[in-house]
Amino acid sequence: MAQKLEQFKKLLPEKLTVEIHKEKTGYWAKIKELPHCYTQADNYDELIIMINDAVYTYLDIPIKYIKTLGYYIPEWQKRVYDMLFKQKERKPIKSWFRVEDFTLSEAK
Repeated sequence: MAQKLEQFKKLLPEKLTVEIHKEKTGYWAKIKELPHCYTQADNYDELIIMINDAVYTYLDIPIKYIKTLGYYIPEWQKRVYDMLFKQKERKPIKSWFRVEDFTLSEAK
């Protein structure tokens, strides 16, 4: 299992640049580092979950490895998490985009 875990870890980008679009019916996102990788959700919180699902599905990483590999979250949320939960033993978290990296475009 450790060998597989390392193999999957190498597939994951260190950071993601996510282009987020708000439409009348919800949100959709494009993960720029992964060609043709898109996802959608009804609200922003669900979109974060769906972005993680899209990345792991795109890279064909089994569900059983996801908790060990960590989750992508926005950089600003990672900073808040780090301030609130400064502990040595916590789940790994990858920051996935910086505020200046994502684009929010309104539906017309």
